[in-house]
Amino acid sequence: ADKANVDLAELEKIVGVALLPDVNQNAETVLHYMHPISEDRGFTAEIKLGEVAPADIRTVRNTLNAGATLDRVQRAGKDASHYFVHKDLYKTLARIRARSLVVPAGPRQIAALGQGHFNFGGSLTEQSKAIEHKPVAPEHSLPELNAVRSRYIGNLLEALNLDASFYEDLPGPAFGAAIAASEAFGRARNSNQLLDQHLTARDEEAQISLDQAYNYLKGKLKPGAEWERQPLRDAYQDIEQNWPVVMLLPNGPYETVLKTMVEDLEADAGDGRLSTEQAELYELARALLDAFRGNNRGNETSWRRLEAGFNQAPLEGEKRVAFDDGRNRLN
Repeated sequence: ADKANVDLAELEKIVGVALLPDVNQNAETVLHYMHPISEDRGFTAEIKLGEVAPADIRTVRNTLNAGATLDRVQRAGKDASHYFVHKDLYKTLARIRARSLVVPAGPRQIAALGQGHFNFGGSLTEQSKAIEHKPVAPEHSLPELNAVRSRYIGNLLEALNLDASFYEDLPGPAFGAAIAASEAFGRARNSNQLLDQHLTARDEEAQISLDQAYNYLKGKLKPGAEWERQPLRDAYQDIEQNWPVVMLLPNGPYETVLKTMVEDLEADAGDGRLSTEQAELYELARALLDAFRGNNRGNETSWRRLEAGFNQAPLEGEKRVAFDDGRNRLN
C-alpha cells in the first residue's frame, strides 16, 4: 500500500540481480568504494569510479545503474565518473550483506577494512587516491590492520559511553535483526514530533562527540604510525554507516534519552497534569523504554524481540489504553 516500500522492495530485487553471481562478495565490494558525505536530499554517500579497481568496475557500474533506475543514484554534476548514492541504496546493500553473513560468531563488518572516508563536496578524485583502498604497507598483515581498526572502534564508541563488545561481537544474523529493529524504532520515532526532536538533539550531541574523538585520535598519530590512518577512517566510517544500530546499543544514547524523558514526565502523568501532546509522548517513550529493559541485544533473538517491542508501541493518532486502578479507558 505504501509506494515507498514498494520502491524499496523493487530496489532490493534489481540490486540483487546486479550483484550476481556472488551477491555476498559483490555487495561488500560496492560498499568498499562508498564514501560518506553530508546528507543532501537523501543522498548520503558517493562513489568515484576513478578509485575503483579494474576488476571491480563492472560490478560497481551494474549496481549504480540498478540504483539509477529508481533515482537512488545520480551523477555529481557533469563528472561521468562521480556519483552520489542515496541512503536507500546503501541500506539495501547493507541488508543484503547482513543477511548473507552466516558465521555463528565473530565480528560482523558491513563497512569492510579498506573502505574510504567520506567528505561531501570534496575535491575530485586524484590519481593517487586509489592507493588508499589497498593495504597501506605490505609489512602490516590483515589481522594486524583489523586489530588496529577494532581498537579504534572501541575508542570511538567509548566517546559515546558505549561498550564496543556489544557492537563488534554481533554475528551476521543478529546484525541483520538489529537493522530491522532500528527501522521499527525509526517508525515509532517519526510518529511523534516531540520524541523526534529530543532524539535528534541527542543524535547531534553524539555526532559531535564522535567527531571530536576521531579528530583527537587522528591528531595523536605520530609520523611513524601514518599507516594507522586508514584503519582509523574505516572505524569511523563503520560507526557512521551503522549509526541507527549503534544508537540502540545497551545503555546507549537513545535508551538514556527515553529513561530521562519518562522520569521527567512520570510524576505529572500520575497526577493527570500532562497536556495531550505530553501524554502521547509519555506513553510512547514509556513503551519504547519497556522494550529496551531486560534486553541484552547480544543475539538475533534479542534483537527480534526488541523489534517486536518497538512495533507494539502506541503510535500517535492510534487509540491507546491506559490502566488506572484496574479499569480501562480510551484516551
